[in-house]
Amino acid sequence: MEIIKKNKNLVIVGLAVLIAVVGFVALSSKPASAQLSDQPNLWEALMFKWASQELDVDVLAEPSGDSLALGAVAGPDIPHPYLKWGGGFGVRVYPTAIALKTATTTICAIQAPAATSTLLSAGVKLDVSTTTASIVDLAKATTAFATTTKIGTTYNVAANAQAMINASTTPAAGDTTIFGPNEWFVVNMVGGAGLTVSPTGACHATFEEYPTF
Repeated sequence: MEIIKKNKNLVIVGLAVLIAVVGFVALSSKPASAQLSDQPNLWEALMFKWASQELDVDVLAEPSGDSLALGAVAGPDIPHPYLKWGGGFGVRVYPTAIALKTATTTICAIQAPAATSTLLSAGVKLDVSTTTASIVDLAKATTAFATTTKIGTTYNVAANAQAMINASTTPAAGDTTIFGPNEWFVVNMVGGAGLTVSPTGACHATFEEYPTF
């Protein structure tokens, strides 16, 4: 057995020397810049190969069942209703944006999470308002068709105008930014004499959900 082990070691050393010589000859035939860039990779490969043989490790073995699986996304778009990060139970943030509805006075309605949450930001973008002057209210409500609690003030928008209206989420807004489970952020828009409107644009709302312990 001792003789076999010594012969094995001699074979390993001989292979390492042979690979080193071949590598040196290959590097000598390249420009200096190429030698510098390739040399670290060559020696890393030699050392790794030698160590794997000496320790009897299968370098092509499949990862074990305890290996950590890492995920990734293919691009910048993440098609999920919320993102969660942070220590402890973590924090969930729900960003949503939708197109404005037409032929109605409730041009936008976005539902809050199923747990109590804070409205981080919200607003409406009017690419084209409507053919008549209108008033716009941003509000919190228990249904998608009410303006129970206004967030901020009433806004006036001229006919056929563009507008960008953001909800006030400063501390002065108080409890208007605290949403109960499944409540709604609503944008109400009324034309002249209470008429329904058909604007074009989008609205958005971002909620931060309180963790449940």
